[in-house]
Amino acid sequence: MKELMLKLFDHCIPVKGFTRSIICDTQRNQFDFIPNALFDILSKDQGKTANEIKSNYTRNQIEIIDDYLTFLENKNYVFWTSEPHLFPDIDRSFETPSVITNAIIEAGQYLLKNIDSIIDQLDDLGCKALEIRAYNPIDFEDIEKITSASSLSKIRTIHIILKHNEHISSSQYKSLHEMNPRIRSICIHSSPEDRQESLDFSGNLTLSFTSTTVSSEKCCGLIHPNYFTPNLHALIESQENNSCLNRKVAITQQGNITNCPSMNHSFGCIETKTIRDVVTEDEFQSMWRIRKDQVKVCQDCEFRHICTDCRAYVEDPEDLHSKPLKCGYDPYNGKWEDWSANPLKQKAIEYYDLKTITEQVS
Repeated sequence: MKELMLKLFDHCIPVKGFTRSIICDTQRNQFDFIPNALFDILSKDQGKTANEIKSNYTRNQIEIIDDYLTFLENKNYVFWTSEPHLFPDIDRSFETPSVITNAIIEAGQYLLKNIDSIIDQLDDLGCKALEIRAYNPIDFEDIEKITSASSLSKIRTIHIILKHNEHISSSQYKSLHEMNPRIRSICIHSSPEDRQESLDFSGNLTLSFTSTTVSSEKCCGLIHPNYFTPNLHALIESQENNSCLNRKVAITQQGNITNCPSMNHSFGCIETKTIRDVVTEDEFQSMWRIRKDQVKVCQDCEFRHICTDCRAYVEDPEDLHSKPLKCGYDPYNGKWEDWSANPLKQKAIEYYDLKTITEQVS
C-alpha cells in the first residue's frame, strides 16, 4: 500500500516572522502561532511521507515532529493523501474588475452637495465597500439623504461612523438599515456609554456606541490585533498590494480627492475633477503597490499579511517605506507595547501633530 503524503489545505496559509510564524485558516478567519521550525516543514516537506519528514531529524527531535504533525491534524490544517496531484494549489493571484474597490467619504458640505454624483462615480468604478465618517454632529435628515443616495447603487457594504447626537434615537439609527440593507454597521463615537445593539435579527449587523472620540482623520491608522483580517482575500491582496490603500479613494471634508483622508496630498477637488480622472493617474496608484514585504520591520513580522497597513503615519516621515507609527508590536521579541509611549516615536508624533490624539487614548 502506498504511503500517505502530507498536504496542507489550500485555505490554510502559513506566514513566517522573525521569532515565530502563524498559520491562517482563511475559512474560519482565525490564526494560530507556530514555531518557525514548523513553518519550514510546511514549506519544504509537503508531498513527503511522515517517515521521509522524520528522516531529516535526530531521534530526540522526532518526538517534537510527531507533536507538530498531531497539532496540524487536530487543527485540520493538513491531511494525508496517496495522490497529492489530485489537489493542485489554488490560484492566489489577486484580480478584480473594479478600478476602485473601497472608498472613504468624510461628511461635510461637499458630501451633501455632491452625494448623488459621488455615488454614481463610485458605482461606475466598481466600488464595493463604502465608509462614511462624521467627526461632528450631523442632522438625521442629512444622514437619511446620504443613505438613500446609495440605496440603489451596486455598493455591497456600507459602514457609517457618526458622532453622538442626543436628538437621534437608536430606533432612528436602525431605520437606516431598513432603508438601505447595504449598511452593515453603524458606530456612534463620543457616546456617554459603551454598548452594542443589533441592527437585525441575525445579530451580524451592529449598532455600536463607544465613548472613544473620533475627532478627526488623525484617529485613523492604529495597528491592533482587533483589526487583523485573516481571510483569503486579504492575504492574497497583500502579497503584491498595499493592505490599506490598494484601490482605495477618499473624499475629505474639504472635497479633496486623496488616497486616504489622513494623507495630505490632494489630487484635486470633487467639484472640478472626476474620481476616475484622479484614480487612473500613475502617481495616485503608486501608493497601491507598497506591500508589506517592502516595509521596514513589517517585512519581518508574522502578521504582515493580515494587518491593515498605514502609509499616512510612519515612524520616519522622510521614508515612505518605514514602519507604521501607530504600531506597538516588535516582531524581533514578539511583544506589544503602547506605541504612543515609545520615546523613539515622539519626534514623528510631533511631526504629525498627534499629541492630542495620544492623550485621548492614554
